[in-house]
Amino acid sequence: MVDSPIPFLYGGFPIEQIETLQQMNGLDFDTLIPGHGDVLKGKAFVQMEIELLQAVVSAMTQEIERTSADPQARFEEIKQAVEKQVDKSAWSRRFAPDDADERDFFENFSWPGLLLAVHAELWPR
Repeated sequence: MVDSPIPFLYGGFPIEQIETLQQMNGLDFDTLIPGHGDVLKGKAFVQMEIELLQAVVSAMTQEIERTSADPQARFEEIKQAVEKQVDKSAWSRRFAPDDADERDFFENFSWPGLLLAVHAELWPR
């Protein structure tokens, strides 16, 4: 569910993931052992992941609802609009401030996968 320092966001169900991470954050814990990465102290990382997911879902929802045109056919247009609203580079620096390789992984794997997953989860609605 949680991977550190870069969330593995390629695929899945981001809207459901937000809900699950919020429930996780409601638990009483001080230490989190992620699926990948170093042991995490506190809830800040989980909260940051929730905020990223919420920002992308909100921007994507807004763009999909902007017109009645088929969102599946408009993915590239929607993606560009989302990228204007949600600063990929800023999020990359938040997750990996001191590691260029980790930022590259975020920008070239996690980010595109997140956009695809959010789009796939939203457009049929």
